[in-house]
Amino acid sequence: NRPVPDAPIVGTDKTFLCGTELATLSGNCAVGQVIEWNNGKTGITIQVGIGVYTAVCKDECGKSVDSRKITITKDKVPGPPEVTTNKSSVCGDEKATLGAECAVGSYVVWNTHEVGNMIQVGEGVYTAVCKNDCGESESSGHITINKGENPAPPILKPSKVFVCGDEKASITATCPIGTTVLWSTKQSGETIY
Repeated sequence: NRPVPDAPIVGTDKTFLCGTELATLSGNCAVGQVIEWNNGKTGITIQVGIGVYTAVCKDECGKSVDSRKITITKDKVPGPPEVTTNKSSVCGDEKATLGAECAVGSYVVWNTHEVGNMIQVGEGVYTAVCKNDCGESESSGHITINKGENPAPPILKPSKVFVCGDEKASITATCPIGTTVLWSTKQSGETIY
């Protein structure tokens, strides 16, 4: 006596559907057996909408137990992305790097129409949305990149105001935090002689 068939191994190309989209289920049975799905269809591939699906393999000896369940559900529009920047102001042609992350299966679109998790931008106000096949999220929060201002001039402190012969004076320059001193003599550092 031959045993009844083994249950088929089944799979799907997608588990979420949008609009009138369909999923393609696939399964296989041994040679000489027929695969039958719980919606009454037969065939190694079928197209289906939302639902819960199983299949069996059948031959003249009987049919297998049910395969594992495949659940196809309606997808949803993604949530908005979290957006970040590496700086809040830029000077001249300098660029800020904006970043955003979307849920798996969706992608980032910026209000500049650029697509991608990271973009380079100048001065302006930026937002992003997450998109998938079902639509787009609400807008993220705003990120504002401002035009940087020129720093205040340095405060110079000479060690003396007169020098004699080969005598040298030192000059110390103090710049605002986040800036560096550039001397007309091409020297570097806060103090020169």
